[in-house]
Amino acid sequence: MDQLLAKAGNQVVTFAIRSGITIASGYAIKTIGKYVDKIPAKDRKSVEFLKRKLQLRIEIVTGAIDLIKLVAARGNSNLQSTLELTSDLTNDIYEFDDFLAELTDKLEKGKSSESLKEVQDYMKFLLTKIEEAIPLINLALTTSGANLTGGLPSTVSPGRLLQASNYVTLADSKFTDSEQQVGPSFDLTLFQIFSGSSNVSWKEEMARCIVKVVRVPSKSQEYSYKLIITESFDDDRYHESSEPNVKELDVAHVIRLFFSASSKLLRLEDRNCPVLILKTKKGSEKEEAIEWTAFSEYSKAPGSDSEDEEEDFSEEDNDRVTRKVNAARNLLYANNTPAVGKEPPKLSESIENANTSLSLLEYILRLCALQGNDQQSILKVTDERLAIYLADESSESQEKRSKREGSGSKDWRKSITPPPAEITSKLDNLTLNETGLEK
Repeated sequence: MDQLLAKAGNQVVTFAIRSGITIASGYAIKTIGKYVDKIPAKDRKSVEFLKRKLQLRIEIVTGAIDLIKLVAARGNSNLQSTLELTSDLTNDIYEFDDFLAELTDKLEKGKSSESLKEVQDYMKFLLTKIEEAIPLINLALTTSGANLTGGLPSTVSPGRLLQASNYVTLADSKFTDSEQQVGPSFDLTLFQIFSGSSNVSWKEEMARCIVKVVRVPSKSQEYSYKLIITESFDDDRYHESSEPNVKELDVAHVIRLFFSASSKLLRLEDRNCPVLILKTKKGSEKEEAIEWTAFSEYSKAPGSDSEDEEEDFSEEDNDRVTRKVNAARNLLYANNTPAVGKEPPKLSESIENANTSLSLLEYILRLCALQGNDQQSILKVTDERLAIYLADESSESQEKRSKREGSGSKDWRKSITPPPAEITSKLDNLTLNETGLEK
């Protein structure tokens, strides 16, 4: 299914969760801090030195490991062995956290000298493993051929990206302890795969539905988002149920996104409109845990009786939103412009009508997925991370294929894309600990 949609789609994006080493190292560093507070003052200096050294090494390799994880999730099999290496390193850090908890108990029993030596040895052991992994990580990034630069991909619409970014940051500023909608509501049609067919076929699940992205409060995460799909009965069809269906998708479960400007992605002969497909996975490795959800822009059937009423409602709704936006722009203009008697420009009707397009929903989902996976604002993420979530895999694959076909006998080394300078400069500054674990 993935290969079929990737070939037919105009844009393909893979979302991968942040590397577990980030969470593990965060716990370990905090646990070391708690441990240092409980040991005698004369012994703190040596532990603090090792703590700062370990924290620096972890911060340097974390960015590279996160990028490797994202590229591997997009189908680069050359990085699988490197992922196993980083997974072992993550497990060692988790075990160190548990180890410190046991040593804290020894401190309470008066065995501070024994526990101090064990902590120092374990921290040196972790430093050695990280320094041994650095050349391998650097080599994996260099030879993978992955494009990890921070430049904006050519397929990205700057206008849509700015609109989506504005909606996401605005929702963040308003978010408290209750649900906060991100961006506008989208008037769409919902499709799902027909399970009774041996071939891949889609069925219309909701002829008309209102879709919105909502940031929800969470006890374990700062950023958590849901896609809420509410069925609309205003579709000129008969409905047996008196209550509309409501479906929710956790944005954290979205692992891949497909977008096409044509409905051919769903093989729908009677439609010609953009299509957005989401591949979600609910944590299980079984195939049954995979769910496919597709959206297309809702269009009224020709000759609908309620067409005029809907047009009147849409115009009234757009006018109300336009007045609010213009009022906000007037206030902003008044606070930042000393000149008097000059009115700010009005929000054009074309921009307002474009605010509910399916492509805008696509960009909002990309940015919300990035914030949810990294657990930090999109204003703080690195250029490399942002570029990966905005990159179009289908265009990259076509470009690589064309290069291979036209390269002939060219040196394969010339086709390798080096890792970002920000990462390689940090990795090159680190050297292997040739003496190994110091006893």
